[in-house]
Amino acid sequence: MLTFPIIPLYAETHFKFFRLFPSLLFKRSPEAVFDIPRRVSPGNDLPAVLLLNDVHLFPIECIEVKIAVSQKNCPPQVFQFIDLKKNIVEHPFSFQSRVYLFMIPRNRLQNGLCHINCSAVIKKGNRTQTIINDNLTTSSKLPFSCYIADEYLPGHEFCSYGDMHVHSHFSQSHVEFGPPVQIIDLFTKCYGADFTGITDHSYDLSCSMENYLLTDHSIERWQVLKKEILREDLKSIMLLGEEISCLNSRNKVVHLCGFGSDEFIPGSLDGARKHAHGDHRNFSTCWI
Repeated sequence: MLTFPIIPLYAETHFKFFRLFPSLLFKRSPEAVFDIPRRVSPGNDLPAVLLLNDVHLFPIECIEVKIAVSQKNCPPQVFQFIDLKKNIVEHPFSFQSRVYLFMIPRNRLQNGLCHINCSAVIKKGNRTQTIINDNLTTSSKLPFSCYIADEYLPGHEFCSYGDMHVHSHFSQSHVEFGPPVQIIDLFTKCYGADFTGITDHSYDLSCSMENYLLTDHSIERWQVLKKEILREDLKSIMLLGEEISCLNSRNKVVHLCGFGSDEFIPGSLDGARKHAHGDHRNFSTCWI
C-alpha cells in the first residue's frame, strides 16, 4: 500500500489500490519474510520461520536456507538447510502460503544477546535469487536480535502472562498476512509467555478461505480458526478472540478486541475493501 505521495506501509506487495497508479512495492514474486522471537527462555531451541505468501499466484521453489548467528566473544555460526521438505509446516492456507520452520539447537548457543541473519535461495523458472531476511522493497534488511535467556521471565505463581492482541494468517487482506496458529504457539512457548490472544480482524474472518475479496456467509474461516486454537498439539494457551470493527459516537470506525464468545461477531466496516460500509444488515455496530 502507498499513502500519498509514496510512503510504503504494509508487507503485502501484490495489490494496487489504483490500477493505473504505479506502486513501488508491487513485484511479481511471493512475499518472502523470515521471523524470529525476540527472546528464548531456558530449555528451548531457537525457532526461525520463513513465510512465502501468494505462492499460488507466483510459483517458486525454495532450495536452500542459511541462518547465521553472531554472539559476543563467540565465532559466528552458520546453520544450513537444504532438504526443505521436512521443514514445511502444514496449515489451512497451504495452497497459497508456504511456511518453513527451522530450529537452531539450544546447546549450540551461548546465553545473552545474539544477532541473526537469515538467507534463502529462491528459484523461479531458470533464475535464482538470494534474499536476506525478507524481499520487501523498503525494509532495512538489518539482522534480527534475540536474547538467549538463562532465567525465566519474572512473575507470580498465581498469575499468567501473555499477549492479548496477536494476528494470525486468518487476518489476510490487501495489505497484510500473518503466520499459522501453531507458529504463534511455538513462539509463545519459546519466549516464555503463558498464553496468546488470537484477535484476527472480524472483516477478514467473514471472507472466503480461497479469496479474501469474497464474503463467505458460512463463516468457514471462523470455524477453521476455532479448530486451530483447540489443536491438541499446542504447547501454550491460545485464546479465541476477534478484533471487531465498530462505529463510535462520531460514526467513525474503531477496533474493539473481544474474547469469550463462541459465536462470530461480524464487523465488516473496513479492511481496505471497496464499499467499506456495505450492507449494514450483515454488520454489527457497537457505539462506544
